[in-house]
Amino acid sequence: MTLDSLPPTDLPPSRTPEIPSASPSTVASSTLSPTAPRPASSVGVDAFGVPLAIRHHRQDRGRHDVWELAHQLDEPYVSSENNEAATFTHVCLLCAQELTCNPFSSPTAWEGALHRWKHTSNVKAHMVSAHGDHRLGKTEASKKLETAVRHLDEAISREAAFENKRAASAKVDDRVSKRKGTIQR
Repeated sequence: MTLDSLPPTDLPPSRTPEIPSASPSTVASSTLSPTAPRPASSVGVDAFGVPLAIRHHRQDRGRHDVWELAHQLDEPYVSSENNEAATFTHVCLLCAQELTCNPFSSPTAWEGALHRWKHTSNVKAHMVSAHGDHRLGKTEASKKLETAVRHLDEAISREAAFENKRAASAKVDDRVSKRKGTIQR
């Protein structure tokens, strides 16, 4: 019997790539077949490598796309890394995925993805500096470049207008001084 002649129900499960999402439903959908044992390093973690005990969600009232990848923690997380008690409020899902994708990474490698962000501009700056090759990082970098070019053009045009005004006022001043010179004689 060949593989082509098997009924569709006897085919092995498909190995479709996983679409990143922080919802608990994606934890069940894995690239591994259901019968294959999960690696020990991924037990109890979501699709990004963040432990399931650490609950996170898209930030409320975050209207920008960067909040799809920068999730707010339900409870602030206190990291004991480097013997400093630092409280973190957000996790970058791209950082977490990059840090935990190595099978030899430590169980606490995901903690490198923790951040303290209050404003969207901070997240955008992180996307440009740390994830410049990602779609959102490229978008933010191009927006910053366009803004910088526009500001330079405006500054140059203001300076040119000021120089023109100054040159015109110098001509008027020359006429006035010539008149004063003729009157004084």
